[in-house]
Amino acid sequence: MPRVRKDFGYPPLVTPTSQIVGSQAVLNVLMGERYKTVTRETRAYLQGYYGRPPVPIDPQVQAAVAGKGKIIQGRPGDALAPELEKAAREIDGLAHSEEDLLSYALFPAVAREFFEWRAAGGAELEVVAAIAVALSAAAGPHPPSARGGHPLSAAERGTRSGRSAWRLAGRQRVVR
Repeated sequence: MPRVRKDFGYPPLVTPTSQIVGSQAVLNVLMGERYKTVTRETRAYLQGYYGRPPVPIDPQVQAAVAGKGKIIQGRPGDALAPELEKAAREIDGLAHSEEDLLSYALFPAVAREFFEWRAAGGAELEVVAAIAVALSAAAGPHPPSARGGHPLSAAERGTRSGRSAWRLAGRQRVVR
């Protein structure tokens, strides 16, 4: 690991660079030759997609591993094509807010499924669950019922037991 880290310009050993350095060190040992096999992440790191390390990367290692790929000299984000306008066109009519658009840009399949479900009227249970939890929390603990029931409302019991009212509402949707 110390050799790989030196070759890579002493990147800070935090996620994801710690995994990149560690994986490459293991591959070097397993293959019996340094940088014979590299991961996609190692190649991207050496091309500059993870930013600039504190010390310059070993130029021989960079040339050998980065290959014909372009080495980024500036900010990695400047090399990316704008995606938000494209996402807005793809999700046209289903996104109701900037948060919806960002959700779709980050998680397209999951967000589209949720937005289509919401457009079909499926969000009603989640809204009811959220209101119930908010009202229960604002009202504080409830006294025990005359029948010796639990002093907390069902919504409070659900959230305090680790079961989210949102999930419970989702389960109701599945049951129906």
